[in-house]
Amino acid sequence: MTNSLTIRRLGLALVLITIAAGPLFHGYFFPIPTLAATSVLSLSFGVWLYGRRKERIATPLFDGWADRTLLALSGWVILVALWSIYLRGTIDLLLMTISAYLVHLMLRQESSPVTRVWIVRILSASALLVAIAGLLEYSGFFMEYPALGNLLGIEPQRSRIYTLFQYPNTAAAFFVATIVLQNAALIQSRPRAEKLSLAAVSGIIAATFLFTLSRGGILVAPIAVLLLWVGLSREHLVPSLLHLISAVALPAGVAFYPILKAAPADNWAAVLLWAAAAGAVGALATWGLEVVERLPRQARVIALAALVAVLAIGGLAAARTLDGALPRVFGRITQLDASDLTQNARFEYLRDALKLTARRPWGHGGGAWLRTYQQVQTVHYVARDPHSHYALMLVEAGVPGLLLMLAPVALSTYTSFRHRKADPLRWAMAAVALTLAVHAAIDIDLSYYMLWLLLWALLGASQPDPEPRPLKVERPVVFPALLVVSTAVLLLSSSLLTAARAYDRAATAVLLGDNDTALRAGTRAIQLDPLNSQFRTMIPTPENIRRALDLDPRNEELWRFVSDLFEEQGDSEAALAAAQQALQLRPMSINHYERVAQLMVAKMTGFLEKGQTSEAVTIANDLVALGQAVEERGAPSLERQKSTFYAYPALTWTSRLNLAVGKAYLVSGDLPAAQERLAAALEDEQTAADAALWLHALYTRTGDEEALRTLRPLPSETSLSSSLYAALTAIR
Repeated sequence: MTNSLTIRRLGLALVLITIAAGPLFHGYFFPIPTLAATSVLSLSFGVWLYGRRKERIATPLFDGWADRTLLALSGWVILVALWSIYLRGTIDLLLMTISAYLVHLMLRQESSPVTRVWIVRILSASALLVAIAGLLEYSGFFMEYPALGNLLGIEPQRSRIYTLFQYPNTAAAFFVATIVLQNAALIQSRPRAEKLSLAAVSGIIAATFLFTLSRGGILVAPIAVLLLWVGLSREHLVPSLLHLISAVALPAGVAFYPILKAAPADNWAAVLLWAAAAGAVGALATWGLEVVERLPRQARVIALAALVAVLAIGGLAAARTLDGALPRVFGRITQLDASDLTQNARFEYLRDALKLTARRPWGHGGGAWLRTYQQVQTVHYVARDPHSHYALMLVEAGVPGLLLMLAPVALSTYTSFRHRKADPLRWAMAAVALTLAVHAAIDIDLSYYMLWLLLWALLGASQPDPEPRPLKVERPVVFPALLVVSTAVLLLSSSLLTAARAYDRAATAVLLGDNDTALRAGTRAIQLDPLNSQFRTMIPTPENIRRALDLDPRNEELWRFVSDLFEEQGDSEAALAAAQQALQLRPMSINHYERVAQLMVAKMTGFLEKGQTSEAVTIANDLVALGQAVEERGAPSLERQKSTFYAYPALTWTSRLNLAVGKAYLVSGDLPAAQERLAAALEDEQTAADAALWLHALYTRTGDEEALRTLRPLPSETSLSSSLYAALTAIR
């Protein structure tokens, strides 16, 4: 019995450690950590399942409607695979949904006060590591020691704390979740050493949270506290408030200004000392609360009133000190207003997600956002996700998928609320999970495998503590069914993980010029993950390219790669066709218009040099139409492009496009329009020489001697004696 109990606990411990270690291994956009976590999770579930079997404890296939809806979500994703636009992406989505089911089922069956306490301890340790790494990043430590920063995957950002997540908003959400769980643990009867340790860690995390400058974090923090208080009994409300003051507000207030002054000076040692001071303040203030609690009632009221007065005076003094002293970047918090929320890029993403959902309410399949949003956007931007997990689910799994994801969150929260009085920490886990779910509506948190698993682990642990049932009541099909599912997930994720590692080795070998290793590793990656279109581009044989396009026909980046590849091989017709396909898939990208125009000009000039003027004129007319399409499509978006997506190139005339269309006008015979476009191209150094040659031909044809005399730069003698120039001047 002892051995089997150890086995069961080992499986549970591995899952919790996998979640806690998540910040160390970027899960978002990085397939290797995500697949590794999925492999460990499925293995841990198998170990846990075996341990329960050895203990003769029954394991249900589902224990309530939350488990049922999670199973239904996985079933729906399997159905979506039948019509998904990229099957490989849907496999990732399926692994994600099955992982949610396995974690929720495991933590639901292991829900107990001991499990919940260990969750708080492990998350506190993880959040402390994230906080320290963030403070070191903020204070320039990783600029001094870049090798360590590279090892941890931290870029030395300075304006905000990005920390191990490399995304401030996700770090802020994680900090809020941990602080709320610590608060619930502090109001329970715990050993003094543990309470003071929790308070110290909470103080450090709270001080770090301020420097993430996360507007989403600022918005959800009070929501998290209110959700916690909704479920607490009256006798726990005041202690919760006092612990928020002692372990959160006081430490953060004490350390904020010193850290703010020390970090820009790269004084990371001072920053760490003040973080430690924040922890000490949290521990001392929490100890002081214990002392106050033992005082007579009248003395206790006086002490608490004095505390409130001190906080009020300290807050006013701090506000006066900080007035005008905050760096400009803090304006994103101090000057937050409604327009920052309504005039936001996220609303553009949401509108486009709803357009895609209207086109296919049953879902496009996993990875679909990356392959479809370009076709509905009316302003140019690049977004690997719609900055809302629910918008992402709508696009990928459709309305049924979103409902099946939200249902277990609502059902688990409702069940936890009904049993909230037995254990404040149980309800706190549901409140934190609900907070994460709320924040996921406006950000990408749940795309990180760590927070995705944490959401379902917290919901599972927030359920009523189950009574162990004897093995004889377990249905015969349950154990083999669960074992088959976990084994299949383990084998699939391990295979995909091995393929991803092989692809990384191949990519590195290409950079090093080791073609033999690149060929072997690339071939291995394709064999293990044959549905991955990206892997096939590593070995761009005709068969691999054809297969990649068959697997992923909506991938405009793939079509652009194929266009470049065909051009290198000298197949200009195929290069143009592929470039036009990429443009069709992203019609708001000026880069694609320039690419198509470049290839069309090459084709047009080729016809001119061969004396095939009529064919050249046909291409020229198509080029003119291309320029008109840019103007018609881009003009309505220019104002929003400048105000919201100013970092991305607008769909408007560029020097390269002016040059290409100007050439087309010259060939087609519209000389005034040709002069206008070519003159615009002449103003850019990159296109001036080419534009000058075509303008020289235009002025020669019109006999404009004055323009020829003042034309700068002058075309070279070689270009003026070329067959192309002769063809241009001969057009009538």
